[in-house]
Amino acid sequence: MTTLPIKFLLVSVFLALFTSNSQAAPDCSAEKKSHQSIQNKLRKGGKPSAMSRLQERERKAWLAWWQCQKGKTKKKAKNKAKKTQRLSGKTQAQMNQNQRKKINAKSPTYAENKPLVIKGAFSGAKQQAWLNAYDKPKKCIRPKVMSVFAYCVEHAKKAQEIFDQQYNQKH
Repeated sequence: MTTLPIKFLLVSVFLALFTSNSQAAPDCSAEKKSHQSIQNKLRKGGKPSAMSRLQERERKAWLAWWQCQKGKTKKKAKNKAKKTQRLSGKTQAQMNQNQRKKINAKSPTYAENKPLVIKGAFSGAKQQAWLNAYDKPKKCIRPKVMSVFAYCVEHAKKAQEIFDQQYNQKH
């Protein structure tokens, strides 16, 4: 009968040791994983502007990981409320109106007194002849990639130069 209290005592001591160890070492795996992910992106290389932004993010991620290791930061709540739940009863129309106000507040302001002028490549009859002569390539109708857009701009410039030379020879 004396072995039962000793077993109980041993089990309680082990539980106390394991629970205190798990509380002493914070779980910073998310911060470490974030830092390592950014480091991998840095190793791959890229444009200088993107690399400087990545270096800044890497520094912040390392700092967050280091502070977590030291136990100086609080863990962020993982359960984020959905946007529709945070609205607290606002209707969709009210939300859209608020979003438009925010967008309008952030929009750049232009000189309202001046008219918006969109100029063509040429003027008068020459412009109309250009519009009649130039056919956009099919992929230039709605380019979805920046490289295609750049190609379309260059194509139009070259075609304008050729058209200008031919038009000047005729007239």
